[in-house]
Amino acid sequence: ETRMQDNTLDDLAFHALVFDYLLAFEDLHILWRYRGPKPRSLGFKTRRWQDSLHVVKKTHPKGLDVGTEITHIDGLDIPAYATKYAKRLRFNAPERQRFDDALLFAEAITIKHDDRDETITLPRFEATTTPSNYQITHVEDKILYLILSDFNNPDALIDLIEPYRPLLEDTPGWIIDVRDNNGGSDAAYQPFLPYFFNNGETLESDEVYHLMSERNCKLRKGLIRRYMDMSANKPETRQMLEKFINDIDRFCGKGFVKTEPRDVRLFRHTYPNPRHVVILTDVECASSGEQFVIDARQAAKVKVFGRPTLGVLDYSNLARINFDDVFDLWYPTSKVSTVKDGVFSKDGLVPDHYIPWTPRHLYEDEDIKQAVRYLKKVI
Repeated sequence: ETRMQDNTLDDLAFHALVFDYLLAFEDLHILWRYRGPKPRSLGFKTRRWQDSLHVVKKTHPKGLDVGTEITHIDGLDIPAYATKYAKRLRFNAPERQRFDDALLFAEAITIKHDDRDETITLPRFEATTTPSNYQITHVEDKILYLILSDFNNPDALIDLIEPYRPLLEDTPGWIIDVRDNNGGSDAAYQPFLPYFFNNGETLESDEVYHLMSERNCKLRKGLIRRYMDMSANKPETRQMLEKFINDIDRFCGKGFVKTEPRDVRLFRHTYPNPRHVVILTDVECASSGEQFVIDARQAAKVKVFGRPTLGVLDYSNLARINFDDVFDLWYPTSKVSTVKDGVFSKDGLVPDHYIPWTPRHLYEDEDIKQAVRYLKKVI
């Protein structure tokens, strides 16, 4: 408060102030991003297990190594820190708490070694963009493993499918990994759906209400056009996105509108393989990644393994406002019809088979092991 009165609030302090204010909305689809010149990346990602944080991913060459155990943040042990900064962690369940967001505002951490504890100043690195990871590999003779790290590039996903089409159509068991899929466009995963559904099965979609204000329409169209220029040159992808732009033009300025009636899609041209599909999910599966799970699990042959998703689909279709090339505010412009009835999905999509996360996952992927075990029984 004193720094605000004295006009000495710098960009990073202002970022922290607004970040904490936006926590009150309890919506992880409201994103407040700092784009200024000072580095803001920790160089690693963590996950809580019991009374410690464990580094689960190294995102910078000088970041902490995978498996590093953190016991204290700014002198507070992890349970005490979780109590003091509960809002920043977003969730009560330790497995879901988002410590990486909170660590951006911390100064020091204590690392546990075999023979001693070490307190270090938290490193800061220039933020980098993680490239998309789309892969198809064999894990067993009759089981394929597909990694879909996001749905940001529909053209790349179509290009992924084409050379593997004979293999996809001949393999009875699939594992699809969207545990770290933070979304993109629903259009990107459409080519996969005919593989999941049997002839005659249907896919139902919830009604969505879009706030078609003049500003929202302008911002949304700009993002979609930019997305099309960068990642969507295939005719089938562009057709879907052009339709959404046409809807924006048709309803712009009309307030909250339902652009389409409740949709039921009937599948007629499908594939005999795969016969069974396991989708792996986790708390980092978000946005279009979650919508993919909602759509795919309506097929009889699909089961979901892992942990609940992030839970950000109540409000979606983000718009972005940039402030002086220093801050970005991303905010949702639509809501699903269930919100009107007080039904929210903030706890994520619950898997059919829950597998608790433990540090053992860092060295042996229990999710894949259990998926393979299940598929061997049913294919």
